[in-house]
Amino acid sequence: MPPATTLASPTPGHPSRVRILHPGGGRAMGPVVYWMLRDQRLADNWALVHAAGLAAASAPAFALFPRPFLLGARRRQLGYLLRGLRRLAADARSRGIPFFLLEGGPAEVPALVRRLGASALVADFSPSSGWSALPPELADLVLRRLPPLADRVRFTYVCRHWLHTAKHYSLPSLTWALPWLNFRNGRFQSLPDGELHSFRFREYAFCYGCFGNWLLFEEAGCRASRRYYLKNPFVGATKRLPGHCKEPVNLIPDGSHGSPSSSRSTNLYIRKVIMCSRDLVVAKVNYQHRPDAVVCCRPGMSSSWSMGLCNGRWYQDMAFYEGKPYTVTVEGDLFAHEVTNGTDTEEPRVSRRPERRGVRAVRLHRPQLEESQILAMQSTTF
Repeated sequence: MPPATTLASPTPGHPSRVRILHPGGGRAMGPVVYWMLRDQRLADNWALVHAAGLAAASAPAFALFPRPFLLGARRRQLGYLLRGLRRLAADARSRGIPFFLLEGGPAEVPALVRRLGASALVADFSPSSGWSALPPELADLVLRRLPPLADRVRFTYVCRHWLHTAKHYSLPSLTWALPWLNFRNGRFQSLPDGELHSFRFREYAFCYGCFGNWLLFEEAGCRASRRYYLKNPFVGATKRLPGHCKEPVNLIPDGSHGSPSSSRSTNLYIRKVIMCSRDLVVAKVNYQHRPDAVVCCRPGMSSSWSMGLCNGRWYQDMAFYEGKPYTVTVEGDLFAHEVTNGTDTEEPRVSRRPERRGVRAVRLHRPQLEESQILAMQSTTF
């Protein structure tokens, strides 16, 4: 549709209703583009009033509506929106305002602005935060330009909408970064490019591993309650872990187990943790130099790690899969554990004997364990 030569006389909006995001380059005679999304009307539309006021002195205004917004609607919603757009286009035509429906989404807006030689771009005000209001197509373009793993993790913490974008838009086409080598002193080296990364750790704090975005630290020279903690370096959050552990119960080869003890000790070593949920952490613990036990706690609520079960095996690694912790021994045997709440308290505990699965792990290293790829395994008869 060719641009109209006249416009209805606009009423200027109050300056307090206008927020300038970018002052622009100063083109004075080009048309004003109004990007319509939230306010799908011409009457009582202050953004359109402002756009018409800017354009009245020199050029007509253009109204835009991005098509991907329609594609995300259901059938009934789509019918309602299309009928409204038909009336909106007719109303704009009667007022001498050209109306365009973009085919490719928000990414086409800059190209259209350049093609029209526009002097200004006006958009609706969104009551939500500026970051969450960014269309997912544009957020996806931002994510694709963030090759470092640390930047991609920070991207997901901006808001829920960006987390949704990272999960549903770019994963199939993005090659995720490989793991980093941990030198325990705040220095990490990425593979395979060899790039060094540094985090500022506390003095006498040593990093012994991670789960997701959480790093496991042991701090020497402090009291037991502050010895172990989890820290997310991207958002600065910290979760304190108990410095005491209840004495594990020994499992006997015939299937029975020893009597539980009320004693607990600070003589423990944590070398692997799993964040099962926000308030549940499972750990692989070496208690008083005995074989490993799987224990659990609620950070900030539990004063001690739960009473674990010790079957005399040394675990090489631990992972979380379909609601259960799994451990693999030095020999390659795989065990499944179950964590439940106790009958007399709400404290979590490893409630039963580890179940030995009929598989043998043949590869123990994964850059990041996914639910569909916990370990590479081969069937074995026991």
